[in-house]
Amino acid sequence: MKQNQTVIGGAHGPVSVFLAGTTSGHGVPQNIREKIHDKVHAVIWKCKRRLAAARITANPHTLRETAEYIEHRYHARKLPHTCRRYQECRQNARVSLIHQNQPQLLGRPLQDYFPQKLLHADAIRETEQKQIQLYMEKVMEYQEKAKAVPEHVFPVEFECYEIRLKKKGVIHLNMELIHEMLDISISSSQEKTEKVLKRIVRDIWMFYGVSSRDIADETKRYSRLVTYLASS
Repeated sequence: MKQNQTVIGGAHGPVSVFLAGTTSGHGVPQNIREKIHDKVHAVIWKCKRRLAAARITANPHTLRETAEYIEHRYHARKLPHTCRRYQECRQNARVSLIHQNQPQLLGRPLQDYFPQKLLHADAIRETEQKQIQLYMEKVMEYQEKAKAVPEHVFPVEFECYEIRLKKKGVIHLNMELIHEMLDISISSSQEKTEKVLKRIVRDIWMFYGVSSRDIADETKRYSRLVTYLASS
């Protein structure tokens, strides 16, 4: 392996430092630069989450209250249960909730099929490619098993809402009331509109809020709120 030599001044003359790896014209090996970059971003993200968490106070609302809030404040429209988008979103949400809450309905845990060596590998060998293929096949199999779970075994109470902004952007909200699931996404072709939509989404997440117990236990609901505030 070719070594890149950097000479720096020392108290008793020049000191040679040899660093293995390829450089990109900046005198620092690419692999070292990438590690530094990842660490810096990790520190920045941790600080953002800490600042976001400091702004959160306990003021929770139920999903039903949140639905009433968006209908009144933002004129959100509830999608009819017969429309294609509602049916697709409901099915996807139900499959995900079964995976999270009752995976025993689907047989052997899916993670058992995941090739753990990939977590520490720099390259994917042929044998691991076969394991990946097997894992993806199992994912599809689990999807079908989850779809086949009877409604009475795993019922859901699901609603879809849309908030449209002058036909320039839309916010999609999916709510599942039994398992307390809230999912929000935006779609916009204009940067200015996107910023407005993000402010609305932030307001909705803050209204939904968290309880003092969510904060103390750092529940998934609390973590999602922190993550959104840190990234917005």
